[in-house]
Amino acid sequence: MRPDPDLLQRWVLDEAVPPAKVGPLLGLSRAAGYSWLRRYGITAPGPLVEQRQLVALWRAGMVAARLATELGLPPDAIRERLVTASVLRPSRSYFVVGSPDDPLPEHLLRDWYVREGFSVAQIAELTGTTARQVRYRLARYHLSPGRPGPAPRVRRSLTNAAPERLSPAWAGRAGG
Repeated sequence: MRPDPDLLQRWVLDEAVPPAKVGPLLGLSRAAGYSWLRRYGITAPGPLVEQRQLVALWRAGMVAARLATELGLPPDAIRERLVTASVLRPSRSYFVVGSPDDPLPEHLLRDWYVREGFSVAQIAELTGTTARQVRYRLARYHLSPGRPGPAPRVRRSLTNAAPERLSPAWAGRAGG
């Protein structure tokens, strides 16, 4: 979920919250906080641009490049804010693992990776995803190449006395 740019601006510009504290205030890491500030173009001396104002200008026909010039923000920050306002579609799509829209469901990975022996790169190519997404789901679903059945149970370990009980021939070799 994307954080509200107006909230981040209020924290940084009005309340003088240090950028290092933004991530933890959102319940994210410090690096994630920095990332959202950078993506939205929010800096301490930067301009205060409300989402309402940005969306109104966009709907009035201003393109992102002109908005960026008028408002003093980078064009990428304008696009990110318009995506957050649900006015633009994001350039990348994200899937919730296990959702109906997920291009890598567990049954498909089990068939292709475990039973058919496809490589991670082949599966990524077939599904239009990345190898990293495939590896993530393989780890999440606990899938590994090999036999497709359940994991083997640990066998009982044999003690020195067990072979002697099982085979008299073994007992002769063990003693001498």
